[in-house]
Amino acid sequence: MAGFPKVTHRVITAETFKKEGVYWPRLAVVTHVDTGADFTEYAYGEKPYESENEAWLAAKYMEHRWQVPELIRSA
Repeated sequence: MAGFPKVTHRVITAETFKKEGVYWPRLAVVTHVDTGADFTEYAYGEKPYESENEAWLAAKYMEHRWQVPELIRSA
């Protein structure tokens, strides 16, 4: 029986996007596996912000909260 691909590392990036005139915070989580493949998942903030800067700060807070040891890749 073949095994499942193993996660080699994840890269978490804070970002914002504009929808219907307001800014939303989100995280992009790119997961790399040992087969060379990768895939991206998104985590969205709960509420929009009038200011892009406020949305970015909320995304940075989300990024900080998601930094758990198995997700951190040493440079």
